[in-house]
Amino acid sequence: MYLVEILAEDSFCEKWSIEVGDGKYSHKQIYKISIDQFYALLSKQNDAYFQLYKSLPIVIKDFLSSIDENDIKVKAML
Repeated sequence: MYLVEILAEDSFCEKWSIEVGDGKYSHKQIYKISIDQFYALLSKQNDAYFQLYKSLPIVIKDFLSSIDENDIKVKAML
């Protein structure tokens, strides 16, 4: 199992652990992983998250150009 950190400052994949009081707890099957490492793990492409990130402006532009402005104004009034 993976705990995916979306807004990670660094790239990492490490065993999950937590400190409570004087004790430190972990589980051998739980890992904490950055979003870029998670996408790489799933896709088997080291730059998968970067490729997704690069495609977002194109996808957003295509989506916005495909919707009707009148639909947006009507939905905004609801």
